[in-house]
Amino acid sequence: MRQLRDDTHLILDGEVRVYRRERSKRWQAAFVINGHTIRISTGKRDLAEAKEYARETFLEYKFRHKNDLPVVTKKFSDVAKLAIADMRKQLDAGLGRKVFADYIVCIERYLIPFFGAQYVTTIDYEKVQQFYEWRREKMGREPKASTLNTHNSAMNRVFEEAVARGFLAHKNVPLLVNRGEKSERRPDFTREEYATMIRKMPSWITKGKTG
Repeated sequence: MRQLRDDTHLILDGEVRVYRRERSKRWQAAFVINGHTIRISTGKRDLAEAKEYARETFLEYKFRHKNDLPVVTKKFSDVAKLAIADMRKQLDAGLGRKVFADYIVCIERYLIPFFGAQYVTTIDYEKVQQFYEWRREKMGREPKASTLNTHNSAMNRVFEEAVARGFLAHKNVPLLVNRGEKSERRPDFTREEYATMIRKMPSWITKGKTG
């Protein structure tokens, strides 16, 4: 059995290691959950308090794994950059959809500035509503439905990346809605164009019968 350093202690039958780095007065902890090595700072200088914090954190991670919740998660900005890199790779290879370029602009201009520092597991309905309000103020108007479709698709692209990498459970992906104003459709013909068409229709019919 490996000899432990004086500043390293094992708890919970050796499943959790509490240790202190050189030139640091605060205790760290490390353990393995589902093949992932988790390292945390307890933030404690007292060894007993550090052990208790490490024990509670370990049990919390065990609970997450048992209930099919992500053991390791990432900030939105980290996952967004992975999604952007993947879309750019596909575009460069000529395999990506053209709309990927719009997704990238949306992610960089709106999604990362608002959600960037938040963990993907903490983004819920309330956070999304706050984003809608922030975006409305940033744009200075209510976005059109087509714009919201692009934004929602871009955000879902980031969430898909998070799910694929195990940073977020699919059941926890927030539902995105589109309540934007419909784009104003141009009339098929102006009144003047309609009048001209009616006036010239007889001659066009006559010409259409010749030849």
